[in-house]
Amino acid sequence: MLGVDFGPACGFSSQLKAEIYKAIQRTSPLPYPGYEAVFNRLLTVRITVGRDAHSTESHTSPGQNGYFDPVIVYRVTPVYPDRAAAQGIGGTVRVELTVGEDGKVKAVQILKSSRQESLDAAAREACLQWMFQPAMLDGKAVESRWTDELVFAPSSL
Repeated sequence: MLGVDFGPACGFSSQLKAEIYKAIQRTSPLPYPGYEAVFNRLLTVRITVGRDAHSTESHTSPGQNGYFDPVIVYRVTPVYPDRAAAQGIGGTVRVELTVGEDGKVKAVQILKSSRQESLDAAAREACLQWMFQPAMLDGKAVESRWTDELVFAPSSL
């Protein structure tokens, strides 16, 4: 049985906590059956919210004018289309996401196409699954924009 407890200092919204709980459930079982004796039954997971290391966009300085950028908390890697991968086709897709007050991606706009429809579609599909801690303005969640680049690089093997 998987249980999740958030510490008293956790400042996440109840909706963000629910999304984190669902993400942890998708990894279940932890540990996998048959190896319980090897693992500690109580696992402590620390989630630190901060700027995504893969983001290429420069955002507003934290706290500037009471505004805090959205923070990515769950990122899905795009599925490389089999045909494009087999043909060694790669590219970069620059996207602008509309992030709702609830932290969910409401819309994905392709700012710069890879010039490969399948790569653009894979990027769009992945981005629609991302979750954010929403942008905050004077302590209230607000809709915002987030730009990022997704790179599809053919394997060198």
